[in-house]
Amino acid sequence: MKQFLFLMLAGLTALILSCNPVVTKAQTAPVLMYRNTDTTSAGVATTATITTGTTDTLYDANTLYSFYTKVGALNPFTSSKYVITFTTTKISGTGTAKVFIQGSMDGKVWVNINANMLGTDGRNSDTLNIAAAGITATPYSYSSVSGAGVLRPTLSAAVYWVNSQRWFYLRAKIVGAGTQQTLYKEWKVYTFN
Repeated sequence: MKQFLFLMLAGLTALILSCNPVVTKAQTAPVLMYRNTDTTSAGVATTATITTGTTDTLYDANTLYSFYTKVGALNPFTSSKYVITFTTTKISGTGTAKVFIQGSMDGKVWVNINANMLGTDGRNSDTLNIAAAGITATPYSYSSVSGAGVLRPTLSAAVYWVNSQRWFYLRAKIVGAGTQQTLYKEWKVYTFN
């Protein structure tokens, strides 16, 4: 009888322990995004073109493909949930911009990570609208949380579901408007489970 009770207790303990979720180590430091000297839309994330520069300036109604994660920087993380943060500072003009975060599996072919997700606030949407920058740094964040439900009643009555994935490379596409010189800096990527 004692052996039977012992086996029952051992089996129950094993069952309880097997049901506990596995806790993975959280990302303790952000992955930095750096300037790429090849800023064309076909720019590739290679060691040769990515510098240690952390700032770039948007001029007028142009497009920047400047900020990239370095080769291998996202490899340790398996999550498909991202928060990207950065700041803008006005140098001159009154320009605004739209920011699209793009992902790539090979550093060569790029797609918008939240393509067709309605909205311009950068929270699980395809676009982040940037207001005319001030003379002090203005913080922004862009998020992509796989599986999140997004309802934007002013745009559509439907609920959209974020279908993100793990990316090996991320970059920022910044599309300017108006007459401006705006400094973009401090790009950081956070992943989480």
